Amino acid sequence: LKNALAIPPPAPPAADGSGVPGGPMRLPDDVSAEIRGNLLRSVVDPQVAVRRVASSAVSASCVASAAGEGRESLPLSRWPELLPFLLGCVESASAEVAAGRPLSAEAAAAMDGSLLTLRKVLEDAPAQFERESGPAFATRLVPALLTCLS
Repeated sequence: LKNALAIPPPAPPAADGSGVPGGPMRLPDDVSAEIRGNLLRSVVDPQVAVRRVASSAVSASCVASAAGEGRESLPLSRWPELLPFLLGCVESASAEVAAGRPLSAEAAAAMDGSLLTLRKVLEDAPAQFERESGPAFATRLVPALLTCLS
C-alpha cells in the first residue's frame, strides 16, 4: 500500500486507442476516503508495528504528492481530516497529562502514532506541511507537546 500510494501505478491505456497510458492512476474519491480512514485507524493501533507502517504510508503519500512529477496520491490538500486528527490525539494525551492522570494504553498509542506520523511528514515534506497546515496548527501543537513532554 505504501509503495502504491507513494508512486501510483500507471493508468490504463487511453480510451482513444493510442495505447498510451493516461498518466498516473488517480484514486476515486470513495476509495481514497476508505484508505484515509483505514490509515487513520492504523496510526493509533495498539500494535506499535502497525502504527509504524501506517505512519510511513501516510508520510510516503504526502511526500510523493509534494514531489510533483505528475503524481498525486493522498496529498494533505485531499486529506482535510489528517492534521486535525493527529492534533486531536496529541491534545487529548496532553489533557490527561495536565490533569495529572496517567495515560491509558489507548491514549499512549494514539499519541505515539500521531507524533510518529507528524515527525515523518515534517521531516519528509516540511514545505508542503507548512503551506497546507497554516499557522494555527503550530499554535495548538506546540503547547500540547510541551505539556506531554513535561
